[in-house]
Order: sequence, then C-alpha cells, then structure tokens
Amino acid sequence: MRRFLYRLLIFFMALVMVDFLFGLIMEQVFPLAKSGEIRENNDICLNGQYDILIMGSSRARHHYIPSIFQEVSGQSCYNCGRNGCGAILMYGFHQMVTRRYTPGLIIYDLSRFDFHEIPADDHNMRYIAPLRPYSMYPEIQEVFQAVSPLERIKNNSSLFRYNTLTVDILKDFFGLDISPYNPDGFCGLQGVMDGAPGTPSDRSSEEDSIKIHFFKELLSSASRKGIPIVCVLSPKYNSNEQDSDFVYGPIKQICSDLEIPVLDYFHWPTISSCKKYFKDPNHMNESGAVVFSHVIVDTLISLDYLKPLNK
Repeated sequence: MRRFLYRLLIFFMALVMVDFLFGLIMEQVFPLAKSGEIRENNDICLNGQYDILIMGSSRARHHYIPSIFQEVSGQSCYNCGRNGCGAILMYGFHQMVTRRYTPGLIIYDLSRFDFHEIPADDHNMRYIAPLRPYSMYPEIQEVFQAVSPLERIKNNSSLFRYNTLTVDILKDFFGLDISPYNPDGFCGLQGVMDGAPGTPSDRSSEEDSIKIHFFKELLSSASRKGIPIVCVLSPKYNSNEQDSDFVYGPIKQICSDLEIPVLDYFHWPTISSCKKYFKDPNHMNESGAVVFSHVIVDTLISLDYLKPLNK
C-alpha cells in the first residue's frame, strides 16, 4: 500500500511538472500565431487597437466590411464576428478589449444565437472554448463562472486550457496552418445560392437566460464605459416584417429598455428580395456585404455616430 501511494504521488508530481512546462511553452507560442482564427482572436484580445468594432455571429462576420468603414470615416475598424457565436463570446471579447483601450463605437449585429437555446451549444460550452487561453485574465472570469463553475478550476491546468488548440497553435506558430487569416476579421462569402429557397425559420421556443444576461451586460458595460453601441438587424433573404417583429421583438425590447438604438434592415427590399446578394438565406455574399456596408456607414453618419473623412 505504501509503495502504491508513493508511486501515485510521483505520478501526480510528474503530471504537475508536465502541466507547468507545457503551460510555459504554450504561453510563449500562443501569442505568436501567424495565421488562422487563433491569430485573429489575438488581434482582438491582445494586440490590436481599433476605433470601430463589429460584433456578433456569422452574420456579423460576413456582412460588414471594415475597409469600407475606414475608407469613408478614416477610422480603423475590426470585425470580431464569429460563426455560430453570440453574446457570451462577444462579452468576453469586449472585456478583453476594454481592459486595454476604449473603442469609439461598437456595432452589434443581432442574431438568434444571442438569446435562444441552440441544441448544438452543449450548454453554452462552445462559446467559452475560444476564451480558455485568456482565462488568466480576471476580466473574463465571470463568463466561465456563469457557464460552468468547474471551468474556473479546470482552467488552472495548462493541459486543459490548450488541449483542443495545441495542434492549431503549433501549426500557426510554424506557419504550417493553411487556415486563412483575415487581417480585419471580415470573411467574405463567394457565390450565389442555388434555386429560390424560402427562408428557414429563426424561431425557437426557449430563451437562454445566460445568453440574455451577457447580452445585457455587454450593452450595459459599453454604456458605463462611455462607448457608443448600435445594434443592427442585417438583411435576410425573402424575409418579412412579421418575422423581424416576432423573432426579434424580445431582444429589441431589451435594447429599448437600455436605450440602445436598433437599426432594423432584416426586411429591406433593396437586398432582401435579391437572390444575387446571398450565399444562403441567412448570409449575404461579398457583393451583398459591399452594398450593405455602405448603407450602414451612411446611416451611422446621418445619425452622427461616424464622421465622414472629407468633412
């Protein structure tokens, strides 16, 4: 029995040492990623400073072109949108950003991912996975605590923090990753959807209290820190005004209660009825994104959120 306990102690001491050394290596390598989404996340959380931030899910990532914002306003702009993600991850990004600097404007593209339960979410674990490498920063501890209290304990292990990212981190560090790197975060979609599909329903029967909490926290935190924030419903193919009001009514009410403006282009005939601007019913292609980005910039200028460069 004594020999067993001794071997067990040696095993755990070795595991702690391996974990410690692995953490030292990853903490040196991780910030130096050369490509892929890891580098883009580092641009947001560790490195870049931008006047305008665009936040949201895949519709944010594919619908807003930062270079157009910069060309018209002269202000730097970065697209933080992430496919299949919403307010939980975006709040974590917001906290990591504002620990270093204060952006001049946040544009938040609203999505059902911000307030509905989604079966593939795995109880919201998917949204905190990209934040694990930054878990040593106190500004985002509340995110892990809210989603899963055990996360704060498990994140003390470097083997856990980086376990799903190790291969990608090393590939990025050595420049072996073929994943595209988008220097301003925007990822344009190419092609036009086939056929003439209807619009899949965005409706969901259950709201997610954690998502709603962090959506409210993001809006409130931006307001407290003096950061203007505007929410936008970007166009969807073959949509209608009833869908916009039914699906997004609750989240519009949250914005109204917090005095955050909502620009509703969900049903906007100039784009919503034109198949040539869509890759699929939910996502505009790059041609649609060009048109829409100019529209949003002009609207923000008219509302005095942006100043044109030539004035």
